[in-house]
Amino acid sequence: MSPTLPLCAVFCVFGASAGGMAAEFPDQYREPFAKSWPIRQKQHLQMKAYLDSLPAQKREEADAEFKLDLSSPEAYERSLAPVREQMKKTLGWPPPKAVKDPKPRFELVARDKAADIYRVWTEVFEGVEAYAIYMVPSGLKGKAPVIVAVHGGGGCPEAICDLDTRANYRSFGHEAAKRGYIVYAPGILMAVGYAKPPDPAPKGLSHRDLREQAQKLGTDTNSLQIYQIIEGTMAVIKARPEADADRIGMTGLSMGAMYTLSTVPLWPDVKVAVPSAGLAQRGDEPDREQDLATLNLGSRRDRTQAGALICPRPLMIQSGKADGVVPYKGAKRAVPKIRAYYEKLGIADRFEFSVHEGGHVFENEAIFRFFDKHLR
Repeated sequence: MSPTLPLCAVFCVFGASAGGMAAEFPDQYREPFAKSWPIRQKQHLQMKAYLDSLPAQKREEADAEFKLDLSSPEAYERSLAPVREQMKKTLGWPPPKAVKDPKPRFELVARDKAADIYRVWTEVFEGVEAYAIYMVPSGLKGKAPVIVAVHGGGGCPEAICDLDTRANYRSFGHEAAKRGYIVYAPGILMAVGYAKPPDPAPKGLSHRDLREQAQKLGTDTNSLQIYQIIEGTMAVIKARPEADADRIGMTGLSMGAMYTLSTVPLWPDVKVAVPSAGLAQRGDEPDREQDLATLNLGSRRDRTQAGALICPRPLMIQSGKADGVVPYKGAKRAVPKIRAYYEKLGIADRFEFSVHEGGHVFENEAIFRFFDKHLR
């Protein structure tokens, strides 16, 4: 277990003048990915112990049909409430042994010219801690909006926050802090292959191993981690006076975009969503006339349904023309089905398809422009 934030560190963060001490701080704090491997290892061990303690349970079927009210954005939002409740039942929420009113504990890692950087742990299930990097803009006065930033496959919070270099993320965490955003970057269960040395993959503890075990028990590590993201973020916002609970945005790259598309529909507190390099259609979905007013939940639902469940909140889908991992043509095919909801509700300005010339990367300027427009 990491220690709680010492009193001297609390005083430094909340009692000192950032302007008067800025010259003492490095431009950017750096540490190798390998340094945080023990934290990732503990994440896997905690989840394994949790799953080992669970009895098998029956998972509720998801198939259901809902009617959506397209008369106004407000009516549409209200009509999504029973959809969310059905999705939560399907996911088995609240999960077994969930902790009520979880309390985060913080460790001040460093201060640089852009941010005060913390590691934070929040026990969301008994014995299982949601882990994240939390960045507060240097010299922040008052409250600031919070961006939940989720890393992609084979990554870690340290990568999206640029504590060590992973070029795909374009130093997202530090760039957000420079612009006055608080960053909460949750850790997803996985090993970092580009760490030096690469994270080992202990037998029986990989993301795939844990997910297979969870599914045999009637649950799923993906749904458990979505719950961790939501509860961990809200616990931190509740604990931190500078975090504005009324201005929460969410973004992610690749698998992080998929988590964004899966999490935001269940989380109405998120006001703006920007999944990047993560929306695609396989190409085998049936081409049929779209009935915007009827929503079917089921195992074969269209992947673009997430967009309908995020609407009427602002949503930007980002894709790179040279993306060889999640091809642009798939996103291009999916986008019109999502845009149709915004146009029908008369809020087309809340949806944007951001296309850049690059590959499987964030294009930061477009993302921050969208957050500035809808979250400031």
